[in-house]
Amino acid sequence: MHIAGDAYYATIQAAVFAAGPGDEIIVCPEGGNPYTETVDINVSNIIIRAYDNTKPVVSALNNPNDHVFNITDQTNVTLQGFEIRDAYGSPNSVAGIYMSNTNDSRFINNAIVNISGTGGTNKEYGIELMHSNNNSFTDTNIRDIEGGDFAYGINLYESNNNTFSSSTTVSQITATLYARGIYLLTSNDNKFSSSTTVSYINASTNDAFGIWLDSDNNSFSSTTTVSYVNATNGNAYGISLWYSSNNNTFNSSTSISNLDGTDVYGIYLDPSNDNDFNFSTVYGLNASNNAYGIYLQASSGNTFVNSTVRNYSTVQNESYGVYLNFSDNNEFINNTIYELDTLVKEDYGIYLNASNYNNFSNTNIHDLKGEDDAYGIVLWSSNNNTFSSSTAVSNINATAAYGIGLLYSNNNTFSSSTTVSYVNATAAYGIGLSNSDDNEFYDCTISDLTAGGALTSYGVYMVSGSDNNIISRAKIFRGGGPIIDYGVYMDNCTLNSIVDSEIRDNGHGIWVNQSSNNTIERNMIVNNKGGKKTGVHITEGSDANEIHENCFYNNEPYQAWDDTLEEAVIIGIVTSGILRLEDPATTAYPEEVAKITRH
Repeated sequence: MHIAGDAYYATIQAAVFAAGPGDEIIVCPEGGNPYTETVDINVSNIIIRAYDNTKPVVSALNNPNDHVFNITDQTNVTLQGFEIRDAYGSPNSVAGIYMSNTNDSRFINNAIVNISGTGGTNKEYGIELMHSNNNSFTDTNIRDIEGGDFAYGINLYESNNNTFSSSTTVSQITATLYARGIYLLTSNDNKFSSSTTVSYINASTNDAFGIWLDSDNNSFSSTTTVSYVNATNGNAYGISLWYSSNNNTFNSSTSISNLDGTDVYGIYLDPSNDNDFNFSTVYGLNASNNAYGIYLQASSGNTFVNSTVRNYSTVQNESYGVYLNFSDNNEFINNTIYELDTLVKEDYGIYLNASNYNNFSNTNIHDLKGEDDAYGIVLWSSNNNTFSSSTAVSNINATAAYGIGLLYSNNNTFSSSTTVSYVNATAAYGIGLSNSDDNEFYDCTISDLTAGGALTSYGVYMVSGSDNNIISRAKIFRGGGPIIDYGVYMDNCTLNSIVDSEIRDNGHGIWVNQSSNNTIERNMIVNNKGGKKTGVHITEGSDANEIHENCFYNNEPYQAWDDTLEEAVIIGIVTSGILRLEDPATTAYPEEVAKITRH
């Protein structure tokens, strides 16, 4: 029974056709039986609502290739309190609610269920907006959308300033090619407030997406949850921003979990700028190839605050907590990455490739496990990046493991407190630099490096023309683990400075090989011993290195060793703490000087 004014109608459609602007249609439950029809709303300024919150069912079961509700070229329509279901498209695309050029309308407490279709290119939608603006959706529940090739929970195309509030739930979206929970294409300034939940998005032969934005200035506030996105033979994306999607905001709490696919991405930007993500958590990524917690491709000016990436359990190839590729001027504040596990190849907490001028503040990375290599932080061809406030890397496990690694990367700064500990591998590196210049590390603490097999452990490792780097106020020591073989190791490097640091309880304190014009100054070099190891060892081919104002104590068997001289002399080990390596043929020494003869 339907009421429009004082009239009664057998169907909703008949009531709509009879209604005019300003009318209200009240739909009764009809004894629990569904209204088996599709409804074209062809009038503006109208209210269609359920009687007394009874949730009547409107089913398109007997009307294939048609939307359940079709609203075209209307304004100020209210649709409230319905279960909308059973649209089937073959070959046409169908939706539970379809809107074209419809504005300033309200949709309250509606459920859209069981929209399906088959065929080559048809698409199935829970809600579809085309060129529709300033509409509001409150308490919306969409589930069981199954498409032939494409399925969408919510789709906005060239539709702006729409609001989804109170609760928006999208689940069980299934397609052969592409499944998308929420999809905004060229749609700007839309708002998803309160609670937005997207789950069980499934694609069998291609890609699955929880939330896809190809749009600007949209906001997801309060709580956004994306989970169980599965692409059997494709890639899975939790939240993805594509094709210059700029100035979007995810605030308060964003949770992305349980993604399965070939390549898996928690948060994906390509190329998208000036977006904000606050309080984001990404976990439970499972990939047959690579997994990425946060992935930026050619994207700049984005901000991630209080993000957590954790718990990759079955990644076959490579795992990345944060991955930046050709992405500049992004900011990451208070971020934690942990429990990444790769079964075959490499783990990376933070990986930057050709990415410059990014800032990381208060970064905590721990418990990475790679089969081949593992890096807490790696910069490749990336310049002028800053790690500030606090940077902590610990429990890195692999065949070759690096706390921090820089390759072909220049002018990067690690300031304030940087801690690297519990790096365990056949070859273990606290900080490693290769072909990297003009980098600065301040207030670093490196300890508890464990190397097995024939290879070794290095506190700081600089090789292959890594020049003009600064290690200042560092503490490099064994901690509770085995002796670190080399506190500082330099090979083929020039103009580096090791200053104001404490290097103790290692095998070699500082090893300088084929390296010239480096400065070792004002350091405490203490208790480095074991085998033919020294406080400082200068090898042949190393020239014009300046070593002065250091305090040497209890290094065995030698405080210092210089392979380039017939004799190396330490002056004032105890009294002045000054070390000079000089040619004994041209220098006169006081009686208390200890001479160390080259063997």
